[in-house]
Amino acid sequence: MATLVTNTSFRFKDLIETFIVNVRSVERRELNVSLINPINIAKSKFEKVKNVAIRIELSDGSVGWGEAPTLRPITAEDQPLAMAKVAEACEVLKRIHSMTLGAALGEIYGILHGHAYASARAGVEMALIDSVANNIGIPLWRIFGAHTRYTMISRCIVLTLFY
Repeated sequence: MATLVTNTSFRFKDLIETFIVNVRSVERRELNVSLINPINIAKSKFEKVKNVAIRIELSDGSVGWGEAPTLRPITAEDQPLAMAKVAEACEVLKRIHSMTLGAALGEIYGILHGHAYASARAGVEMALIDSVANNIGIPLWRIFGAHTRYTMISRCIVLTLFY
């Protein structure tokens, strides 16, 4: 069963040190979605995204979801590579019992380190953090420090193109 070690602080930096993770199951699946409005980037047009969905269930039944976006040339990974790397992370997570959230995130980073696997890592990390949030009944926006449920989010994609 996943539990807090010492206190009930729900700030993310406290949670990674105090929450004990016990993973029951981890799975991944292809997430192929046709877009209502295509994305145009430079000379490329994308009408469909091929991402990876990650589901993590803790020993108490709390479930979290994450998504690894794969859109070359924007991300370093394509879907087959992300599926393979997430599978590696899933095997390690299945063996996690009685480890702090921070240590579990460190294990994920050890497998999916650097820019080459950033999308896969983000999806796996988000699934794990979401499962913890569901376990303690605190929404993610609060864990990450927002003061209100309604937060303005701006998205910016920076591209460097070499010709």
